[in-house]
Amino acid sequence: MIEQIDIQNFRSFKELRLREIQPVTLIFGDNGSGKTSLLEALFLACGASPELLQRTNAWRGMDAKHYSGQVEDVDRALWGDVFHQLNTDVKAKISLRGTQSHERRSVTITYRDGGITKLVPPSRDQTRTKAGLVRGNRVRFEYHVDGYGDFVVEPYVQNGQLVIDNQFEANFKASFVSSSRLGFSGETATRFSKLSVNYDSETFVSQFRKKFESIKGLSIETMGGNPMLYASVEGLSQKIPLGSVSGGMTKLATILLSMSEHKNGCIIIDEIENGFYFDRMEEIWAVILEFSDVYNCQIFASTHSYECMKALNRASGETNFEEYTYLRTELKDGVTKVYRVPGKSLLRALEYNIEVR
Repeated sequence: MIEQIDIQNFRSFKELRLREIQPVTLIFGDNGSGKTSLLEALFLACGASPELLQRTNAWRGMDAKHYSGQVEDVDRALWGDVFHQLNTDVKAKISLRGTQSHERRSVTITYRDGGITKLVPPSRDQTRTKAGLVRGNRVRFEYHVDGYGDFVVEPYVQNGQLVIDNQFEANFKASFVSSSRLGFSGETATRFSKLSVNYDSETFVSQFRKKFESIKGLSIETMGGNPMLYASVEGLSQKIPLGSVSGGMTKLATILLSMSEHKNGCIIIDEIENGFYFDRMEEIWAVILEFSDVYNCQIFASTHSYECMKALNRASGETNFEEYTYLRTELKDGVTKVYRVPGKSLLRALEYNIEVR
């Protein structure tokens, strides 16, 4: 379990030290105050590739497939906002500490004006028949993972494409559920298939049906040759894709399947209440907490919703609720400040409808 997070010069964070992090962490604050950036920092440090940063950018709507223009402009567009107040003269660093050795890890990101000249050999598939020089490697990702060692990844742009060499398998199990993404159908199908192969799918379906009684079963079927999670729905003569039934059902399935796949890891959920009817949030929290216990999966989530906070209290019980980690983010003069809110104080604020978000 992750117990400590340190962030320096990453996006809106100048300096952040979090200690004694609990199995459930809930983050709240105004729009643009740094909630998502905090979750992204955690996700980036859990992995071992700059590609994770591009993935989170895509979830923010910054999804580019091809890059053109001056090399320096492209590099700054790709990596400039990683650094606090766009200052590429400083290093950005994210460190984690936890109970397992591979949870003691860090990533340091540096940017070098002018970069270096890189020799690119001919490609094996003959799409590039001559060696060439590529001006790039302005950004450098230095990773340290206890029990694995140190390694460096230097992404660069070639022929309009982002190239990331030296991929390393030193990941801590972590899944990110963004506020704008319900999960890809193939990814969801693969996760459910893994449960089915290990005879765990019946337990999953049973828990899922407790929250959505109209669903009589779940299975993997194909649509146009593509595997997809289908649902047997009461009153329908044929199975249909779960995504056609409900966005909320699809999101819950994405969360629960992610937790089952990342046993002894963590799940990161941005704006957890999105897609769920407010009156169902207690049930949603209850099943998420249950899966967290079964799969020993730590939860990091953000929210804007009072109903979501109150639902967590009802689902977890007052004793557990008071022990969780609560963080409030505020943006002041371009710098995110994070304030830890004691569980008892948050509980009293919710009881008396005192604004804490």
